[in-house]
Amino acid sequence: MPDEEKVFAAQGRRTQGLALRRERRPCRARRPPLHPIPTARLHGLDPEAYLRDVLRVLAHWPHQRYLELAPKYWAATRARLLPAELDAEVGELTVPAPVAASPKEQASPR
Repeated sequence: MPDEEKVFAAQGRRTQGLALRRERRPCRARRPPLHPIPTARLHGLDPEAYLRDVLRVLAHWPHQRYLELAPKYWAATRARLLPAELDAEVGELTVPAPVAASPKEQASPR
């Protein structure tokens, strides 16, 4: 094997070793909080009731407005839903009109 090929092979093994080491120790600090149960608890919601209600509403909710179903906004969204429809196991659900964004949210760049 020529010297150049030995160098490239050694670099490949070194690179693979670094990649494997990175996979063994994932950085948890950079992961966003995407789990609904701890996030619901963080916002003072009962996780079981939150998941039950969101799963009930999800099939009827417009996909452009899924952010309203996040735990941060769920209390305001739930207050606008009809309790009788939400408590029913199955059936139609009336989706309320979207909430107008506050002036602070309108001014913030996205």
